[in-house]
Amino acid sequence: MRARRRVDRHGFVRFRNWRFYGERGLRGAAAAVWVCGETLTVAYDAETLAQYRVAYAPDGRHCRDITAPRQFAHRFPAPQPFLADLGTRDWRPALRAAAYRPQRHQSPDMPPQLALFATSAADAASTADAVSG
Repeated sequence: MRARRRVDRHGFVRFRNWRFYGERGLRGAAAAVWVCGETLTVAYDAETLAQYRVAYAPDGRHCRDITAPRQFAHRFPAPQPFLADLGTRDWRPALRAAAYRPQRHQSPDMPPQLALFATSAADAASTADAVSG
């Protein structure tokens, strides 16, 4: 399976409720994420950025655990080098992300939104009637 994802400002791409590190220098770029067997690969411009080993949940679709992160040397460095001394916090290149919230639908009691500009004289008249009535 192959998918395109945007790289966020921290260098991560989101895939199946996980965030995988690609590269901070590619902020806003469209990266490719693909899964082949138990290997997940993040790439940009036909160049592999990172690979991860994936353990699947019993349903065979969702990722249960991500292990063995492997970063590759590439030609897209971040403007600022990575800071190696992070103190007591440990840096994790794969993070479980919160599930997407369901979209809120417009309440049935709310009136429909009127058009900003009338496209014809008939539309202008119906819009004027709706506003005044």
